[in-house]
Amino acid sequence: MASKLGVSIVAVLATSVGVMLALALGLISLSIAAGIFLVLLVAMLVFHGAAMDFTSGLSDSEAFQKAVEEKEQREAEHEEWEKEYWGEHHPDYQGEEHH
Repeated sequence: MASKLGVSIVAVLATSVGVMLALALGLISLSIAAGIFLVLLVAMLVFHGAAMDFTSGLSDSEAFQKAVEEKEQREAEHEEWEKEYWGEHHPDYQGEEHH
């Protein structure tokens, strides 16, 4: 992850130098340069945010395992609710599907 961040920093710096050089030589207008810098700023913020989310949270396998456990818990709670609901309305209900 660090190497990707380093590559992106080098790319942003190279682009910035290129834009400033083109601006100094009069090849582009100030508004175009400002637009390019704005796009670079947004891209850096988005990339940095994605990198922070990736590195500060759980690893992919831990996050997946946690999601699976939460899903199984929700399914178990729904099954429990379904048994209670059908038990009240249909005393002969044993947990089979009613669709």
